Amino acid sequence: MDVLQAAIARAPRVQVDLARIRYIDSTVLNAFVNARGRATDRGVSLALVNPTGHVRRVLSMTGILPLLAEPDSDS
Repeated sequence: MDVLQAAIARAPRVQVDLARIRYIDSTVLNAFVNARGRATDRGVSLALVNPTGHVRRVLSMTGILPLLAEPDSDS
């Protein structure tokens, strides 16, 4: 997740495309939560886009998807 942190340090808006991701675990969830905190501290917009299947279910069940969905998405 160093790439995500580097993107947050350099860009005003970061989108993580999850379309090809089929599985996530607590390590990834923790990384997204930490990244959200850093993005918020820096005034960076961070969004998870295109989650499907298992990934979407896990993000929804944990409450992370609504926090990191794009503002105009139907999360």
